[in-house]
Amino acid sequence: MGDVAQAVRLVVEKGSSAADVFNVCEQESWPMRQWAERIQQASSCTAELVQVSEERLPSEMQLTATFRGDLSFDAGKLRESLGWSETDRVEALQRSVSWHLSHPPDEKGDFVEDEQALQET
Repeated sequence: MGDVAQAVRLVVEKGSSAADVFNVCEQESWPMRQWAERIQQASSCTAELVQVSEERLPSEMQLTATFRGDLSFDAGKLRESLGWSETDRVEALQRSVSWHLSHPPDEKGDFVEDEQALQET
């Protein structure tokens, strides 16, 4: 069961106030580069990871740009009050990669922006 689905199930089954707000998040996370490397390992991909200037990042890759600021999320309230715990991130990543490899997109994507960014590297 997915972590978010498990959290929702716990809230419904154990009950909570309508005013309760819970964060559903990992206790630790990897930097984007490490995510990409772990995905490569899990999928046995041998492609070269290339860093391009952030100004040239394709629009769908903006999530990988450097975030200038601090973010802090904590699921402690969910863990402590409802007994929730997230799936091991290596296991979750492997499950996700396996699913995506078994369910490739129906259409080929448009990689024009990607190619332009690589040419300017």
